[in-house]
Amino acid sequence: MKEKKRCIFPLLVISIILLPSANAFPWGEIDVELGHEGIYHLNENGEGELELSIKYEPYFIAYFPIWAEIKVLENPSWLVVTASEKAFALQPRESKSILISLQAKSSDEGVDNGEVLIEVVGRTLHGFLRSIESGRIFIEVKYEPPSFPPIVDIISPYDGKEMRGTVAIKGTASDRNGDDTIRRVEIKIDDSPWKVATGTTAWEYIWNTREVNNGNHQIKIRAYDGYEYSDISSVTVEVKNSRFGSEIFLVAIGIIIGILIIFMLKRRR
Repeated sequence: MKEKKRCIFPLLVISIILLPSANAFPWGEIDVELGHEGIYHLNENGEGELELSIKYEPYFIAYFPIWAEIKVLENPSWLVVTASEKAFALQPRESKSILISLQAKSSDEGVDNGEVLIEVVGRTLHGFLRSIESGRIFIEVKYEPPSFPPIVDIISPYDGKEMRGTVAIKGTASDRNGDDTIRRVEIKIDDSPWKVATGTTAWEYIWNTREVNNGNHQIKIRAYDGYEYSDISSVTVEVKNSRFGSEIFLVAIGIIIGILIIFMLKRRR
């Protein structure tokens, strides 16, 4: 009689486990581990890849595989999260590696840290469905867009233009990191020192061409965003100021001197 009881008890336990109502009891659990610690930084292109290690640990009978699915429960609006496999079979105590790809939607805009919540759920593949305790993992992601140098353009004058008198040199400047990052625009005439123009995104510099000799002169422009300078934009212009006014002035001085000399000679007589 005792031998019968010993046989009946294990069979009773197995029967209870295999009953449909036993679904209230978890059949096992899914462990998820991340092969990275701390904040994960995306590269300069806004891309990244992480490896998840997923393992099924059964509570009762370790013979039946489960069907596992990866779900992204939370992720920041600026980030796309993709798993290399979304669903797969998993044997008891088997570890499986899954790659999680991260991609920022924009490579130009700065963003705050974001948190990704991934859940791995499972169910048994045999007979009745049994509940499996899911595994969850949090990933903190950060993306810092690369710093782009500003861009500067000269609208006026165009290359080869003839100029005289006082003229306005005009142009624009922009920055992929945001136009508000532009600190100043600088101008240089030939080998003279750099001078600051008026304005940033739309800038202007007033130049008195009489301060230089007639002939070709190079105008150079650059912008600065607080970190680095833009490439230099340049045009070559030809200054053609009239010398007529200065010649009249010299002639007038000569006439006055001549009159004075004649006047002094007459007085001596």
